[in-house]
Amino acid sequence: MRIALTPGERHELTQIRPLLDDLPVRCLIADRAYDSDGLIAWLERRGVEVVIPPRSTSPQRPISWLLYRLRNVVEMV
Repeated sequence: MRIALTPGERHELTQIRPLLDDLPVRCLIADRAYDSDGLIAWLERRGVEVVIPPRSTSPQRPISWLLYRLRNVVEMV
């Protein structure tokens, strides 16, 4: 597990690539705040399954809602 703290006015999205860069990630489950074309393209190039619900303003893409429900396990720790 890795953790990066950011100031309150800085989005966590700015830290996700450095946190995941050298980890063997197979699947990333995150909330809509991480719905970024650049992040999703980067993850897909690495062969990572992306489980991030698209925002209403983004192109819709299929995700595993079964996997997405597991997100709360980490958030409640």
